[in-house]
Amino acid sequence: MSQKHIIEIECLQCHRKGQFTVWDIMNTGENPCLRKKIFDGSAFTYRCPDCGMLQRVPYSTLYIDQRHGMALFFGHNRPDDYDYQPLDLSHFTLIGAEDYTIRLVIGLNHLREKIMILETGLDDVAVELMKYMIAHYSSPEISMRGWDIYFDHVNTDDKDAPKCGSITFCLVDREGETYSGKSPMELYNEHCLAVKLDPRMRAEGCICIDDGWISRQLKGPHKDSREVGYRKPMKKRGYYKVGSGVRHNIQLPDGSLVLKEWPHDIFEIDGHDFFIFGNTVPKTSPTRYIRGIAHISGDVIYPPIFEHVRPLRSGKGWYTELDTAPYVLTLNGSIYDPEKRHLPQEN
Repeated sequence: MSQKHIIEIECLQCHRKGQFTVWDIMNTGENPCLRKKIFDGSAFTYRCPDCGMLQRVPYSTLYIDQRHGMALFFGHNRPDDYDYQPLDLSHFTLIGAEDYTIRLVIGLNHLREKIMILETGLDDVAVELMKYMIAHYSSPEISMRGWDIYFDHVNTDDKDAPKCGSITFCLVDREGETYSGKSPMELYNEHCLAVKLDPRMRAEGCICIDDGWISRQLKGPHKDSREVGYRKPMKKRGYYKVGSGVRHNIQLPDGSLVLKEWPHDIFEIDGHDFFIFGNTVPKTSPTRYIRGIAHISGDVIYPPIFEHVRPLRSGKGWYTELDTAPYVLTLNGSIYDPEKRHLPQEN
């Protein structure tokens, strides 16, 4: 059920005092109007009854939508020491919680976005991975300019994407100007497969799934500190393959290392600044080698779980196998299944 309490607010302009409703729990099943208050901002805005001045009232709340199965713990600002650890829910009880998507959400725009993603029935981890790859790889100028990218809506009748439709994203520049762009739903479905196959993309506990979480998962949370034993020049000028015992890494021209975790082997950097790396699985007969794909930015796009990874002749991805099943790893971080198992099942 919804819970609220009243606080007293002093107007910053005329200094008259008034009352404001703070919602501790927003249950849209009982109070459907609360969704609208989230999207128009009135849930967190105080209007002075005397002078009419508007002022923001930031507070934390729990947003529950039983119809769409979501429970969102919301806060306006990210703590300086936030390290993406799960929220402690030992005292939280929600009937049917095992069927809910439970997330920590920081920032009002991210709350609105998360609500729309889950109302649409999409996988929010796949959407965030898709957004990250668009902003950092497909259209890197988005991240370089410091723009934000948000999910907006799904177009099921897009004439440019007649098969599955498309997803529209909203881009916000530093001045607050907005632009829109779209991607085919096929790409979203391929990112769903990437999330399914990648153990790093499992959202365990109540955590904040956003750009920072994706970056943390791709790069790894901790640095594997090893001393460089040797350096060997790579074909890419200024780059070195370095070693420490049986582990290897890539050293950048500025002396920094690319990967936080050192793999057993590293191969040459391609024209898109990606490279294949691999590990040897111990105590296997015959010896088993597993491969992954990383970028010189430090992002491990695909973890080392694949076999027989080799570049496509087109240069636009890699052919690989996982448990003898063939897949195509793409430059945008998604995975294509030639047997079409990544597509939604028809009813």
